[in-house]
Amino acid sequence: MASSRKVFDEAPKNQVYEPSWTTMIAGYVRNDDLAAARELLDGMPYPIDVAWNAIIAGYVRRGLYEEAFDTFRRMHSMGIQEDEYTYTSLISACASCNEKVGMFNCGRQVHGYILRTVVEPSQHFILSVNNALITFYTKHDRMVEARRVFDKMPTRDIISWNAVLSGLCCSWIIGQWTTNSFSSDSIGS
Repeated sequence: MASSRKVFDEAPKNQVYEPSWTTMIAGYVRNDDLAAARELLDGMPYPIDVAWNAIIAGYVRRGLYEEAFDTFRRMHSMGIQEDEYTYTSLISACASCNEKVGMFNCGRQVHGYILRTVVEPSQHFILSVNNALITFYTKHDRMVEARRVFDKMPTRDIISWNAVLSGLCCSWIIGQWTTNSFSSDSIGS
């Protein structure tokens, strides 16, 4: 990273384009140097959503959930558009944190915010965010909510099914679920 940073720093700032900023920030995140990633993010001449998402995901991966949400709030206050990558990172933070009660409420707020503000989500957005929501709800033993999300999905992929099955195996209510929804006709729909 040191040689990459040297080249980046030597380039005239009016010739450093969006992919360069994002590449550097993502590189620092991949190398767990979140301080350097944040320094670059704070020095960007204009906001780039991909760079902000990279650092939020890095905070979540390292278990720095408060920093992830602080960065999200700052991103939002600057008017940077959130996307499925933003939301899946935040939902993952809420699913992974050991502080179950507070993070469950936070995850519900993120879910509600998405429902209120996202107008015409893409198919990729719907699939990835709903998969994260299913995982979130199952990790908090909220199988009714997980099933509600699952049932409303227009399409499902292997991740959707694995998230549901994992949650069911952990909560020991496979019998209740299988009697109502799983059939060979519904797989892949």
